[in-house]
Amino acid sequence: MKKIGAKPEILSIETATVPELTSLLKSSKADGVLFAAGAGGKGDPERTRKVDYEGAVKVYDAMEAGNVKRLVLIGAVDIRDRSKGYPEWYDDADSGSTLTHEKVMKLIC
Repeated sequence: MKKIGAKPEILSIETATVPELTSLLKSSKADGVLFAAGAGGKGDPERTRKVDYEGAVKVYDAMEAGNVKRLVLIGAVDIRDRSKGYPEWYDDADSGSTLTHEKVMKLIC
């Protein structure tokens, strides 16, 4: 990333506040954000929500406050071993979401 002029910044998306993120974006004169955070299935569902959802929202809010217009988001959806079926904690909504993602991916790939 440094070779293309990017300045990587690593911080805890769980504890960083929107003002802290905004300050970082402004002080580094960022013109874009590469968001590659995720709980990676480590921890309980609350941690996943805190990192994957709330963390992303904080970054988006900081981008808006810092007038940063470009975003590249790296993410994954339902990366489980599909040959093993659905995990025991999946409910009907999770299963339905998986089927919807599969249909969309077949259409665009």
